[in-house]
Amino acid sequence: MVIYIRMTTEAYVMIAYGDKYVLEAVNLVKSIKKFDNTRHFVLVSNIASHELFDKVINVEHEFANETNNHNKFCVLARIMAPKYVEYDRFVMIDTDILCMNHPEYMWNTFKSNDNCFNCICGRDGSAWHWGHIDKINKQNNLSMLPMHGGIIYFNKTSEKFAKYYEDLLHGLSHYDKLGFKRQFRNQAMTDEVIISYANAKNNIIPFDFANYPIVSFNLNHTYPVNEHIISWGTSSTTFKTTGPTLFNHFTGLNEYPHIGNLYNKWLEKLKI
Repeated sequence: MVIYIRMTTEAYVMIAYGDKYVLEAVNLVKSIKKFDNTRHFVLVSNIASHELFDKVINVEHEFANETNNHNKFCVLARIMAPKYVEYDRFVMIDTDILCMNHPEYMWNTFKSNDNCFNCICGRDGSAWHWGHIDKINKQNNLSMLPMHGGIIYFNKTSEKFAKYYEDLLHGLSHYDKLGFKRQFRNQAMTDEVIISYANAKNNIIPFDFANYPIVSFNLNHTYPVNEHIISWGTSSTTFKTTGPTLFNHFTGLNEYPHIGNLYNKWLEKLKI
């Protein structure tokens, strides 16, 4: 049985194993702290401590027998970390993200219902999970929906959290049996399909990205930070919104030089 220790605070949680990811996490914290200094910052890492983080926790023991790095640091670390995070509510954010505007809107959105978990979704439809999601839904008699794992919210005060977390662990341990695909980096798993499974088992519907301008992907640095626009990375998935994007997610940051250049331009623009 898992025992959860609660505190009455909220936190941002980042996973960073390796120097370059710790640096990204530091940049992300600096960008958030331009707006929000009321919440705590937690780093999931193997470093001893860091002045910008209120807590550092290490979950390496949870993936000691895993050889695929993506499975280690992007799937297992993300799924296992929540049971070690001692906060009532927290948002787990990928390190290849920068904060452009005050994140209070995100917190208010995720806290607008009593769900134990909330997240954002795209509009991928049947194309999601490499085009296999409809077959997976039929196999498991579920209605799993596309979701984005870069910014996810947990509410451990909810009485439904324990069941939700058990469903996450079930999705992880039965990944192949449930029909989930290993078509990512070096035949790795993806955390998003596991989370989508737990969402479907608990009737949680993600917030549509275009209606809730929380995160854009690789938004060009020529846009003003307060531009009322959201982008899922293409012209057909770019929309005018009622408010500015809060976060910019630099997908491919550690793989493509042009994304690194864009990231650096945003660091300069945000004066980080």
